[in-house]
Amino acid sequence: VNLSNGGSAMEFTRIALCRGKKVVLANKGPLALDFSGLQKLCYTHHSSIRYSATVCGGLPVVNVGTRDLSAVTILKIEGIFNSTTNYILSSMARGMSFQDALADAQSVGIAEADPSVDIEGWDAAAKLVILANALCHWPCTISDCHVTGIQSVSAEQLRAASANNQVVKLIATAATVDNGRTFSLSVQPILIAKHSFLGEVDDMEMGIILHTDINGIISMKIDERDPVPTAAAVLRDVIASVKQI
Repeated sequence: VNLSNGGSAMEFTRIALCRGKKVVLANKGPLALDFSGLQKLCYTHHSSIRYSATVCGGLPVVNVGTRDLSAVTILKIEGIFNSTTNYILSSMARGMSFQDALADAQSVGIAEADPSVDIEGWDAAAKLVILANALCHWPCTISDCHVTGIQSVSAEQLRAASANNQVVKLIATAATVDNGRTFSLSVQPILIAKHSFLGEVDDMEMGIILHTDINGIISMKIDERDPVPTAAAVLRDVIASVKQI
């Protein structure tokens, strides 16, 4: 995933939309960098873009937010969007060093050979930006997100957290500020209660909490241990594009 300029994915997506094509994306880069611009191309050229697989793989958070919650205002999004960092933090909480936890994540196939986009928080930030645009209608790009990764989280911090019945999680947050006049986006390691909803999102799981004005607080999570759920999300978008639903 290219989060600097979108690379060839951005180029091909723009070309396809300008030609009136229906596009399905699993690549986060184009949307994290130019969500509003791509939507304008869809409107101008009578094309479409579906992207539910870009956020939390098989978890249907994009569809729930844009379809089932279309009548509400989403005030806040909180989530654990990156299974690699969640797996590493969970392993470290059980006593592994950062390097051993990373090596283990690579050995089971959930961490890349170069895991920097995950470890430094940028993958989670890209997903948060997509949700902020799609669900909250906040015009933002990845440059608007304050990002701190997990590379500085120590074993001592995790032991201290556990002693206080807490855990450290890489939490992505989008929320209104200044009485709703603007919004803030952040990804950072945060201490949370061990037995809270996100505190119990463990290992390879991903989860999200949506705070709404009239639809209560909605929590969802997924345990995704291989690429099949993400592939299923892509297939779902292809079918929806063909049916135009």
